[in-house]
Amino acid sequence: MRKNAFLLATIALLAAISISFADQCQSVTDQQAFNAMKYLRDGITIWHYCALCPEPDLKPIPIVLIETRKVGDSVEISVNREPIDLAYIYVPNGRGNYENLAFLSNCHAYDVPRYLNSPMQPALVPKP
Repeated sequence: MRKNAFLLATIALLAAISISFADQCQSVTDQQAFNAMKYLRDGITIWHYCALCPEPDLKPIPIVLIETRKVGDSVEISVNREPIDLAYIYVPNGRGNYENLAFLSNCHAYDVPRYLNSPMQPALVPKP
């Protein structure tokens, strides 16, 4: 009986961990996609930063190609033919730092910084 309880607890914990790293804002509404597209254009560099990942890293993504596609009732945005999750994308905001695209698009992401002070220095902001 104890082995079964331990096994169930372990499975539940692993499921919770995998959900916490799941896509938050990869499939978005039409309105959220429209909002996001206001900040994406060819020639700018956006930054990928996953604060929730076991080993967070910053990766610059120079935009060459932006695409959207309908997936059922949702929309996915791709940059350079790779789908992006708005929760982990930061765009220049004109004030000298970078802002999270999910926040700008009104997609409710959790446990991600709203701003990066610079691409090399995340500014951790508590959940709203």
